[in-house]
Amino acid sequence: MMKFVKKMKYSILCSLAGAFLSAGFAHAQSAAPVAKPDVESVLTAKKVEIGADKKEVLTDAKTAKPGEVIEYQVTYTNKGKAAVRDVLATLPIPEGTDFQRGTTKPGTAKASLGSGRFDAIPLKRKVKLPSGKEEEIEVPLSEYRALQWS
Repeated sequence: MMKFVKKMKYSILCSLAGAFLSAGFAHAQSAAPVAKPDVESVLTAKKVEIGADKKEVLTDAKTAKPGEVIEYQVTYTNKGKAAVRDVLATLPIPEGTDFQRGTTKPGTAKASLGSGRFDAIPLKRKVKLPSGKEEEIEVPLSEYRALQWS
């Protein structure tokens, strides 16, 4: 489960076509991940609103306005008879949304900028300062394009 802030006025559901599972090292080597045949994934999007009792309420998210918060949940189920190993659950972050740090459940997710390489959150990059010195900075959350759990 994770939350994003919608930045554009597009239908959330039309942006969610890419949830997938990938197997081990193959994902890092290929732009087209290999799905585990007996594993089914179901992706849902819910709008997060604050109820009268000040608690979060989840409602269907067919559309979202700028600034509204959407919670994506993906459920993976092994439909086969044997155990499934080396599964990487990968969830894309739709364009026009920003990942909100600290909202992943379980919290052990890694993130990608869309290159297929996943690293620990927060992602960092080296930048060259005007002085010529290099410094490592955190990548803005708006640049995250996918999350992954093993």
